[in-house]
Amino acid sequence: MGGIKSAVSMGYAVLFVILLYLVGIGISSLIQYIKKKFRR
Repeated sequence: MGGIKSAVSMGYAVLFVILLYLVGIGISSLIQYIKKKFRR
């Protein structure tokens, strides 16, 4: 039982890291888009 629980928590940790990574990419691309818009 303990092994399954740790595996599940590990999976959640990986998902959380992937989510943070995607959010970071989205924010950086959004900032670049806003900078381009204000330059014009």
